[in-house]
Amino acid sequence: MADITDHVLLILSIKRAGKFFEGNHICEKVSRDSGVSDVEVRRVLARLAEEGMVEEFDGKYRILPKGFERLEGRIGEVWSQLNKSYRAVYLARKYYPKVAGLMMPYLRGRAISVVKVFSDDNDPINSFKPSFVRYARHKPKKQPITVDSERELLDLVDQHAIDFFPVIHGVEARKPDWFVFEIGAGEKFGNDFAPVKLVCKFACDCLRDHGVKPAVKFSGSREIQLWTVFEDHRLPEGYSDYFTLYKDMVAFIQRRVEERIQGGEGKELFYKVTREGKPATTTQTARRKEVDDQVIIDPSPIKVNGTIRAPYSMSYETWLTSCPINDLDKFELEMASIENVLRKPPEFKLEKSDPQTLIEDLMKEKQG
Repeated sequence: MADITDHVLLILSIKRAGKFFEGNHICEKVSRDSGVSDVEVRRVLARLAEEGMVEEFDGKYRILPKGFERLEGRIGEVWSQLNKSYRAVYLARKYYPKVAGLMMPYLRGRAISVVKVFSDDNDPINSFKPSFVRYARHKPKKQPITVDSERELLDLVDQHAIDFFPVIHGVEARKPDWFVFEIGAGEKFGNDFAPVKLVCKFACDCLRDHGVKPAVKFSGSREIQLWTVFEDHRLPEGYSDYFTLYKDMVAFIQRRVEERIQGGEGKELFYKVTREGKPATTTQTARRKEVDDQVIIDPSPIKVNGTIRAPYSMSYETWLTSCPINDLDKFELEMASIENVLRKPPEFKLEKSDPQTLIEDLMKEKQG
């Protein structure tokens, strides 16, 4: 069972390195999490200082290497008995320094939304409160969060940010840098990931048939994302913005995927769940109950200020990573765990592609 020492060392371990923190703050949080009095927490802090696990200065405390060693040796045994938001930040602080360099190409030069996690005062062990944050400050003028260096990313982790969502275009731009959409199954599919993988395969085939090179990554949750970068191209006649064009491209891909399914390729995977007479796939997202028996090919990130979870970001919900998938057939969810990704981070291969053939076929279809 987790003891007071475990709670104290965990809260100190997630604080900015080297900084001292008020004893009153530590006592308040540890008392809430462990159900003991302030007096008992202070007694433990005094003992840990004597044993060289923490350092005390003017009523403030910081963790020392010996304290980290003690925590590392115990945390696996008492993991589920500790504050959940602190556990999430603990993982993030171990993970992000090792992947920050891989993430920077997808964060730099654009606005970022982050998810910060905080304790649920009613049930701090089993629950936490996520906070979705878009602005670094609101006054005198709203200033979006930006991350232009690894240090800035890790500073946000120090502030309990554990999940990162870049806007798909630059700060001043009004054209997407990435053509990106997400594939996920409705709730009635449960944990069956096979339909999502098959739709992803068919969508990749469609893109490649049109000369586009897709990069595939796991969302960190229940979806797979397809990304690509287009070479410079003009808007075709009838379009006034790239966002509408790219959404129509996703709908075009969905129709090609649906044709293959209705032609018999893997149809049985879907119609164990999907109602007969209903398409197996859809691009509709507004009424979730109506599509809970379909696989959704979701273009909703494609909009002004639309965001998508960054490659390698840690999902605040599952604590799995949004890792690249370089072999779709072999991919299993456990491959996205922090431990597995850190062993050998898979490469996210984004290559520029000419979208002209895709645009031409879309226009031919629109013209009948």
